[in-house]
Amino acid sequence: MLKNGISLTEFSSQKRVFKIKEENTKRAIVENLAAFTDYLEKINFRIRSYEIDGDSVIDLLFKHTFLPIPDALHLSFAIRSCDMFLTLDQRHFLDQEHRKEIQNQNKIKILRPYELLEIVNESERP
Repeated sequence: MLKNGISLTEFSSQKRVFKIKEENTKRAIVENLAAFTDYLEKINFRIRSYEIDGDSVIDLLFKHTFLPIPDALHLSFAIRSCDMFLTLDQRHFLDQEHRKEIQNQNKIKILRPYELLEIVNESERP
């Protein structure tokens, strides 16, 4: 999905610039997210939500000084409840050095969405 040539993957950083006013567009986004959630559940992925564990977040901030607080929050949730962390964050999670450090120190896989799809497709092959 694009708006003015900007990909949806960059949309969160542009949310102050592009306010979605059309109800059809809002509905389409919500429906697409719901469809993705359904897909994840069909392939036995569970979607989790947890309360903030301040100590865990602080530990991550000291351990990985390159992480901003919101990213430490996300990672804290993932470490406590998941085997994998899906992200499009090139700067903090997918940078080769940062990714390796986080994975090694926290025993969690950090993946791009397409990497998860590759894993799922491989597991479905006979």
